[in-house]
Amino acid sequence: MGVKAAGGGTDTIARTLVKNAKKYFGVNVNVVNKTGGLGAVGMGSVATAAPDGYTAGVITFHLSNYRMMGLANLSYKDYSLIQLINREGAAASVAFNSKFQTLKDLIEFAKKNPGVVTAGHAGAGSVQHLSLASLGLREKVKFVHVPFDGSAPARTAVRPNDHPNTRKDSGPEFLKAWLPPKAGTMPVPAEPWFPC
Repeated sequence: MGVKAAGGGTDTIARTLVKNAKKYFGVNVNVVNKTGGLGAVGMGSVATAAPDGYTAGVITFHLSNYRMMGLANLSYKDYSLIQLINREGAAASVAFNSKFQTLKDLIEFAKKNPGVVTAGHAGAGSVQHLSLASLGLREKVKFVHVPFDGSAPARTAVRPNDHPNTRKDSGPEFLKAWLPPKAGTMPVPAEPWFPC
């Protein structure tokens, strides 16, 4: 099963799916992480695999961005879609010892201190990046965007310190990253959902 970087939300979903695969397929199913291009490398390897039933993949929202970003000429038509596995809400996370207890606290600070709040995400064009950019536009706030090569590296960037920083998470990624508690979460008001 081809997926994006190890440790992120897509990888976690894939590993959950294959955990009991042998019981149903009679063989072990492996997760193969192929990183690069916001997941375009991994999703591209699934699209070009022989259609023999031996390769499956987890397709994400990012598929809808590849052509616009010039990363890959892939679309949903390149796949035989099986199942919608998940749809999740977003959260902004901060270090556990942060002075920000709510998203409102963070936004108010960012308005008074433009360009001071760093915002880590899974890379330019990722759903986290686009959500943060949308939040910044809506609230008239300037974040310093810090792109990482996937969600897992971004997760480790929020650590206890005095510098105001945040990152955009999905709910399940937040829970995975911060148990036991190392950070606090702030629900982000729902953005309109646009189907791909």
